Amino acid sequence: MWNDLDPIWQTAFSEAFLALQHGSVPISAVITDENGIIKSIGRNHIFDKSADPPQICDSILAHAEMNALLQLSPKRFQCKNYRIYTTCEPCPMCLSTIYMAGIRSIHFACRDPYAGSTNLLGTTPYLQRKPIQVTHFENNDFEKILIAIHTAYIKKRDGSGQNLVLDQWNEVFKDYVNLGLNEQFFTYLWNNINTSNINELYNHLCEISERI
Repeated sequence: MWNDLDPIWQTAFSEAFLALQHGSVPISAVITDENGIIKSIGRNHIFDKSADPPQICDSILAHAEMNALLQLSPKRFQCKNYRIYTTCEPCPMCLSTIYMAGIRSIHFACRDPYAGSTNLLGTTPYLQRKPIQVTHFENNDFEKILIAIHTAYIKKRDGSGQNLVLDQWNEVFKDYVNLGLNEQFFTYLWNNINTSNINELYNHLCEISERI
C-alpha cells in the first residue's frame, strides 16, 4: 500500500502517473544526493508537445532518466555520490547516459525483460571502468502495479493487448500483465486518470489486484 513506500518511491510513482495523464509512457526517474535529498525529477515526455527546459519532449529520446539527468549541473564528478531511482529498469540509452554522467548507484522498481539493460554493465572495457551498484527495489506490489499500469497504457494506445513488449513481459510477469488487461483494473485506472489523489488511487489499484 501507499504508506509502505519510501517517499522517494512515492514521488517516482506520482511523476510516472503524471506522464500517463499527459499521454506519455508512465515512467519516471528521481535523482538524489548521498543524503537522500532530491536533486531532480524527470518523467517520460516522448508524446508531450512541451516540457520545462532543459528537458526534452516530442522525441523518442525524451525518456524519464534523460530528463532527470538534463536538469543536473554539468560539473564533472558532481554526480559521483548521487543515486538515481527509476520506476522501470533503464534501457540501453538511459543506462549509458547514467553511466556517462558519473552516477554510481542505480535503483529500479520494476524489471524490464524487453529493454532493461543493467546486465550490460561490465561487458565492455569502457563499462568496466566505474563501479556501479544496481539495486532492484523488491516490492512485489509496487512492481505489479507499475507493470499493470504500463500494460493498460499499451492496451489503450494500441487498442489491444498484443504488443512486442507485452509478449516479452508476459513470459516473466504473466499475472502482472493480465492485471493490466483486466477490465476492472483497466476501467478504474482510466476513469480516474485525472485524479490528484494519487495515494488513494494507488491503494485502490492494490485492492483490485488482491481481488482478482
